[in-house]
Amino acid sequence: MHTSEMIRHALRLPAENVGLLEEEGLDIMGVRVGSDGQQPLVSDLLSDHIHLNPLTAVWTSVGFEVGDKLIEVPAIQLPQPKLSYGASSPEKIPKLGSWDLQDVVFAAPAKFKDLWMLTMPNCFGNKKAKVIDVYSALAKRLKAHGLRFEDGLKYDEEGKPTDHSDHICNEGSLFPKEEAGHNSEEIVRRFLNKHVSGPNDCGFILIPEKSYETYAMVKRIADFGGRNVLLAVGSKFLQAKPDQFLSNLALKVNMRFGGDNHHFSPADFNKILSLETRKNTIVIGADIAHCGGGGKEGSPSIACLVGSNDSAFMSYPGSMRLQRGGQEVSAACI
Repeated sequence: MHTSEMIRHALRLPAENVGLLEEEGLDIMGVRVGSDGQQPLVSDLLSDHIHLNPLTAVWTSVGFEVGDKLIEVPAIQLPQPKLSYGASSPEKIPKLGSWDLQDVVFAAPAKFKDLWMLTMPNCFGNKKAKVIDVYSALAKRLKAHGLRFEDGLKYDEEGKPTDHSDHICNEGSLFPKEEAGHNSEEIVRRFLNKHVSGPNDCGFILIPEKSYETYAMVKRIADFGGRNVLLAVGSKFLQAKPDQFLSNLALKVNMRFGGDNHHFSPADFNKILSLETRKNTIVIGADIAHCGGGGKEGSPSIACLVGSNDSAFMSYPGSMRLQRGGQEVSAACI
């Protein structure tokens, strides 16, 4: 619950944050205009302002002047960078941090061995779906962006799948008919052990709804075994226009297997940093994460370090280490 609350607060939109500051924030800080319309006094001793909100009185006692308007900070809006793709694809300019991936081949498409799909029970909810169509739509979208892999599908002249692929699995195909009633972890383990056997395979697991428990379980099994597995809500494949959703999945797959989704436009990039300068430049990021409130006593902290390894600044190999809980300085990753 603690983690979910943190995520919820982090996802608040700017307008909502402003509203909280200007409404309940003024009450909490004790600076709201009084009922008589007078601004609370903030310049004399605490004893002179017993009538004020306790927090306002504290501000007053130390000489702070507190207003009820948010400050304005001068700023400029930087031009949006052009994003360059491969195979003569059109350049894209982000708008408000987003852009479509229509008709683009990734700058450096990845290659992997096989694409596997596992459909968990009720993964499509109350909607009817032909799994072969869902799988083929995903496979075609990945290949449209330049990814190379084996899907085991056969297509007719119109591009529709003509046969069931052995790359699609469910509980019934993983266990003998006489066995039934397996829990989610048993199904996932059998799927990974039987099909997604190594780091060169890609597995998709379709689930009924977002679930932190399911996500944590799959990540634990897959990451410890060195497998590349992604989860997706099955019903999202059935929306009227799933192209952008499928392209977003392709982004994740390409990054998982070491590809570059896009590069910055070379012409624009060279105006900022020449190619020769970029070849001799490394971008480094480091962070230390501590256990949140409510965590078990003695929980360790996690230190992470990443660094760019090419002139495109798109690939960042990293290192992660455990260290003493609450410790801010770490040399373990260096």
